[in-house]
Amino acid sequence: MLITEDFVFIHFPKTGGTFVTKILEDLLPRLKKKIINQNKHGLCCEIPEEYQNLPIISCIRNPFDIKVSQFNYGWWKKLAPQEMIESIKKEYPSFPKLSFNEFVDSLDRHSPLIKKNVKVNEFMRSIGQYSQRFLHFYCQDIDKIIKLMNEEFIQKKRYKHYMYPVHFLRNHELNNDLYNYLLSLGYSERLMEPIKTQQRILPGRWRHFFSAKKRKKRDSWESYYTVDLRKKVRERERLLFGMFPEFNLSIKNVTT
Repeated sequence: MLITEDFVFIHFPKTGGTFVTKILEDLLPRLKKKIINQNKHGLCCEIPEEYQNLPIISCIRNPFDIKVSQFNYGWWKKLAPQEMIESIKKEYPSFPKLSFNEFVDSLDRHSPLIKKNVKVNEFMRSIGQYSQRFLHFYCQDIDKIIKLMNEEFIQKKRYKHYMYPVHFLRNHELNNDLYNYLLSLGYSERLMEPIKTQQRILPGRWRHFFSAKKRKKRDSWESYYTVDLRKKVRERERLLFGMFPEFNLSIKNVTT
């Protein structure tokens, strides 16, 4: 997380956090503002007590798109917990050569977080990995949420009562959303102008270790999905689609 004089930035992996971090680390010193970079992927509940009164910002990404990003980045090939790797291998002996469909299935069923939550509440098996991580990142009393979780809890959005007040920057509009948020704080429009045209900033650490693939601009997430897989992801990540309706796109025009 990044702690500034005006807000705390929570870095959820694969949502554009590297972009926001680099921009802020360059911009804030020029504005004579202090910045603390610690606990890179820290949760909202881990914000130090002396900074808990500050506004919180973070990034959100279309659930369909983030799974494609995770698949191509490839961290799961060598850096996933060994227990997770062994579980996937039993089901897919060709690991790490997984199809995208197999990867999505594996992530939702073999992630340590999901296995841990399922032991507490079997219903958690029906919720996707992104939604479960989202709850852990942005909610208080997560243990209570896991115990209470059922379909009514999701459909009536009762989990929102436990959420920290987070302002989300949309990954697909990251330049504009970050610019507008900082502008609302009264930051120098002149110094922030380059944010509007700043190109993507990708994480470089470990990329060479597992031969991560860099997606091309024309390589859209839609091309990775069959109708059935898109339906499956839509159902499993229904919590997030319900919270962010703009990601809840129609599936009727998707080809196999």
